[in-house]
Amino acid sequence: IHYNRVVINETFDGVLVTAQSLKKFTGTAERPIVAVFDTGLTGGLLIRDFWDVMQRKMIEINKNPITDTEDKSDTIHCFQSVSLSIKQSTTPQGSLHIEGNPQVTATSSSTSACEIASSLEISPHLFYIDPIDLDWFDDDHSAPYVII
Repeated sequence: IHYNRVVINETFDGVLVTAQSLKKFTGTAERPIVAVFDTGLTGGLLIRDFWDVMQRKMIEINKNPITDTEDKSDTIHCFQSVSLSIKQSTTPQGSLHIEGNPQVTATSSSTSACEIASSLEISPHLFYIDPIDLDWFDDDHSAPYVII
């Protein structure tokens, strides 16, 4: 079991991201963003769908794209910083339930926010944001975007 919370918004390299703002890049219904906490990580991981959407968003606004392959065919964005505003809750609501039937719920009892941030500037040898392929959800197109 991992602790998790619904994300109100994230800022990647100065670009504000919300579940609603990502609809433009997916063409699908709004999907919540959820932070899953893993104390064994020094950086961050974006579930593959979230990574792909964020790459499209950052490259579209031309935010520090780099070429990742020798043949210069694969342009990616290398993240330099991230900050999260997450919902706090004193109840299990607002949590992502991974075991069994995954779901995300949020209620008005989850209104205050906690800020979490890191960057290459703060932690040059430990900070990273990478993609990860996980099979936590039955339907990748309606599952939440997950940052670990």
